[in-house]
Amino acid sequence: KEKFIFQFQENMKQHEILKLLDSVPQIDAIRANILAAYICDGRRFENKHKFWAYVGLVRYDQKSGGVSYGQKKIYGRSELKTVFMGAAEGVLKGNTSLKKYYDQLRSRGLDHYAARKAVARRIAAIVLAIFKNKKPYDDKFLEKRKRNELKNKRFETSRVLDGSVLAT
Repeated sequence: KEKFIFQFQENMKQHEILKLLDSVPQIDAIRANILAAYICDGRRFENKHKFWAYVGLVRYDQKSGGVSYGQKKIYGRSELKTVFMGAAEGVLKGNTSLKKYYDQLRSRGLDHYAARKAVARRIAAIVLAIFKNKKPYDDKFLEKRKRNELKNKRFETSRVLDGSVLAT
């Protein structure tokens, strides 16, 4: 086991994508190597929903004519589902934006399993974005974006109140 862990850590030094995956909470050397081995290239997936199906983190409703005929389970890579569900469980012990997201879901009435699966899907979307964009995960990104949106709204509001915006 130690020999494999050593090899995984060596891989982390050699491959840029593994270093980027290491920026995601609870994605360590072992999980990063597993993800890289199965995913290979993020461009294989058209969007995050198809990636979630490949990983096995979604179910599809079978509907026809407004009548529901149950849910269809998508059989994906169980190894990847285990990686993401394990990472989601580990995130719940920390203090990250993903933990805050879990707490928001729980406060809305979702049970533990459904909220944990939603966090696993969020982690999977982050991993897919890293594979596609080749940029590390920034835990404060959403907070920064919300702050900037609020600043822009205040700026637009103040421009309207000052009369500097002309009606067209």
